Amino acid sequence: ITETLSTTPVFAWVHLGVGIRWALELLPRTEWRKPFFVLAAAFALGPAVLTAQMLILGVLGAQTETPLLCFDLVLGGTIVAAALGAVVAYLRSRQPAPPPEVSSRLGWDEKLLIALMVGAHILRWFVAAYWPFIAYDTLWVYGYQGRLYTLLGYIPNSIDYYPQFLSLQYTFGQLAYGGINDHAARAVVPFINLGATFAVYMLGARLFSRRAGIYAAAFWVFYHHVA
Repeated sequence: ITETLSTTPVFAWVHLGVGIRWALELLPRTEWRKPFFVLAAAFALGPAVLTAQMLILGVLGAQTETPLLCFDLVLGGTIVAAALGAVVAYLRSRQPAPPPEVSSRLGWDEKLLIALMVGAHILRWFVAAYWPFIAYDTLWVYGYQGRLYTLLGYIPNSIDYYPQFLSLQYTFGQLAYGGINDHAARAVVPFINLGATFAVYMLGARLFSRRAGIYAAAFWVFYHHVA
């Protein structure tokens, strides 16, 4: 748990520090007052920015076998990305804002489902922290690649299968930790789970209603393979 907590702040920075600024940059102003919509976009855009820059550094480093995947360089890139997003979001915030929407109060069943989902995510955090890997595929593909990129400092040209998103997230965690550590790398898993929950809620809420979004998110969270 201590090792997982050691890298949680850097993943929080990526998802919230970088993600929220880019969410405010890209979302319509009418969505700014909907916190779960902003969080859903932030939990997608923050890791996307991180993955894009790490992929570029990892591929360029492979051409010259130069370890460009180092923590200071990657963290500096996220700070620059956050600053750019903040500037654009500030300029947009000076535009006239739409009137706030009137939202109804939560029903007792909605409050119950939200409380149960919070409890499920807390339980899932302990599972992610305690067991580094419980499936061969995640260990061999994502865990192995994350360790390899950390040791080499770039993405070898021979790595030519599976998307690089999760592997690079694990790499970032280990770069922040300063060495190979699966617990530190998997600190990103609870953020991914939260992001998926926000995304399912937003899908249901946008297509139907807030109530449908909460129930859709609950179905997702309580599905046994997920929780």
